Parts: sequence; C-alpha cells; structure tokens
Amino acid sequence: MAPLTIALGPGFEAGKDVDYVVETKRGHYLGKILDKGSAIENTGIPGVIGGYGKERVIHAPAEGVFFKKFDIGDWVEAKACIGEVQTEKYRRSNRSKNRNYGCDSWNFTRWFSSDKRV
Repeated sequence: MAPLTIALGPGFEAGKDVDYVVETKRGHYLGKILDKGSAIENTGIPGVIGGYGKERVIHAPAEGVFFKKFDIGDWVEAKACIGEVQTEKYRRSNRSKNRNYGCDSWNFTRWFSSDKRV
C-alpha cells in the first residue's frame, strides 16, 4: 500500500482498506473525513440538481476504457455524446454542466455509475 491512502465514498473501510475515507453522500456529513469505519452506503437514489435526479446518472453499457469528450465545467447539451467506451457512445439525457471526468480515460466494469453521488 502507498504511504497514505484515501478513498471516496462507500466500499472502503478506513483503518483496514485505506487510511481515510471521505463521505460522498449529500447532506450533513458530505466531505467528512473518517479515520475508522466506512462511508454511508449507496442508496441508489441520486440527489436532485436542477430538477434532474436519475437522469444525471450514466451507467456503463459495457466493460472497457472510457474516453471523455468534455472537461469538468463544460456545458453539455441534451443528447450530446459525452464519451465512448471503446466504440459505444454515451449521450447526456439533459443539458447540464459537466462535473465528472477529470481524466481523459479510465477502465471500469459494466454498469459502473459515472455519478456516484458527485
């Protein structure tokens, strides 16, 4: 393990898997740094921002490498192609400001949620 490890959200245990876990669930504990235990479990229900909830979440259609088309902070029009998983394209369901995809590409598994309460 690295000299210091920090994980975001549920699925990790501070003091066991990593040194620290940062709470990512919206609400009173958002951003809380835990040195013991785990973040609040994923409810599967995204928070509503600008009138959109589940419409903001995009799930991977297949396992592979995701290649982004927009940067963080870019406005993305509804139905715009926001990226590709090898040859499959993702399309936005609503016009919104891009808040994800800080890197150009990454590997993930089928049904990975791109939002994860971000």
